[in-house]
Amino acid sequence: TTDCLLWDDTGRVLHVFDLKYGKYPVDAVGNLQLMGYAMCALETWPEMKPKKIILYIHQPRLSPEFQGWEVDPLDIDVFREDVIEAVAAVEAQKKILQKTEDPRKLALNAGDHCHWCPARLMCHERMDAAKREGIDVLMPVPAKLGKDAGKLVRFALKALPMAQAVLKAAKAQLL
Repeated sequence: TTDCLLWDDTGRVLHVFDLKYGKYPVDAVGNLQLMGYAMCALETWPEMKPKKIILYIHQPRLSPEFQGWEVDPLDIDVFREDVIEAVAAVEAQKKILQKTEDPRKLALNAGDHCHWCPARLMCHERMDAAKREGIDVLMPVPAKLGKDAGKLVRFALKALPMAQAVLKAAKAQLL
């Protein structure tokens, strides 16, 4: 549950606030919890169609000021797609685990601390938990990267900002 959503209809801006009382700093930038709140708000009220989204963390124990992060609505759309993909991957893993006779395997699903991690199906923590319990967990084995994988990753990292800009421009023209 989000602490506060504020919709500025004039500027078409969605503001998402989260209040933290802990003594350790929490960053607004890249905060998956805030992105999840924004995603749920957009799904709950699809008529909003914000021009921008600003995510805030407020930690009164550390500072009287709000820490904000401006996010493009397209980034929340991409995040939503990632969430859907992650949920599908977890459901696929559960089906694999349910084929076993050992009910302890079912307890080795990803925990809250790694809920959004794309590597959870090959997670070392899960493997360590399985070893401690004496369980042989069925895990997919990733293919080995070829010798040109580094070049491909470097190219993808350079191309990503351009692809995001093209998608943003295309979405703006469609709207």
